[in-house]
Amino acid sequence: MKEHTAPPGVMIYRGSRELIAQLPPESVKALLLAMLDYDGTNGPDTEEPLLRLAWAAMRERLDHDRESYAQTCLTNKYSRFLREARRVLPRENVPDYETWYETSEQGSLSATKTLLRLSGGERA
Repeated sequence: MKEHTAPPGVMIYRGSRELIAQLPPESVKALLLAMLDYDGTNGPDTEEPLLRLAWAAMRERLDHDRESYAQTCLTNKYSRFLREARRVLPRENVPDYETWYETSEQGSLSATKTLLRLSGGERA
């Protein structure tokens, strides 16, 4: 299964301003770099309590944004698939999202390969 790419950047929300303002400049730098490097598992290596607290709050939002981005990518991929499918399949044979998701190996196959699988032209 192909993993979705990470979002191209991170968002810092205004609600985080007060917490970030409490950090010394070197901790702000560490926090921002950790946010940019975050891959879903890592974080700043620190014992500083305030930075650990700030990271916990930011990590939760980063995880939420990452999940939203992945879902948006899948929705967009399904939309592209629908455009292709409607050109070559009768309307009643165009699969719904769940069927597409399973047939396309969780969205990792191209529209063409998925259409071939649906038509029986390629084995799963």
